[in-house]
Amino acid sequence: MNNQTNTTNVHVNLSPLMAVQHQPGCLTQFVYFLFIGWWLGGISIIVAYCLLVTVLGIPLGIMILNRLPYLFALRQTESPMAYYGVKAVQHNVGIRALWFCLVGFWATLIWLIVGYVLACTIIGLPVAFWMFDRVPTILTLQR
Repeated sequence: MNNQTNTTNVHVNLSPLMAVQHQPGCLTQFVYFLFIGWWLGGISIIVAYCLLVTVLGIPLGIMILNRLPYLFALRQTESPMAYYGVKAVQHNVGIRALWFCLVGFWATLIWLIVGYVLACTIIGLPVAFWMFDRVPTILTLQR
């Protein structure tokens, strides 16, 4: 008799689960916000909006807006779907350009001001971060 053991190798990809970023402590984020974040975030919003209106500065403006949660309170942001490589289908570039010219630039300004006011209340910070994450959609219908 021949005793052979059949083994099966099972490979589990844990990389999406392992991609958790280390966040600074709550106290560190709060102290940072009180002394630096509220004014740095406000300046960043102004600079980003000025870049967005120039059209050529849109990529840099979007980059700054994507970093607002970090600039306000050292909060790391990453889309959960980015770990899996999921991308949404974008609207036609003509529709996005028309949206930007007719609605996007002024709606974004109002959206950013409301977000900044909410961020400065401290209790509204989670809602403000949610709003900052949606700025590219308000500006250019980006998905």
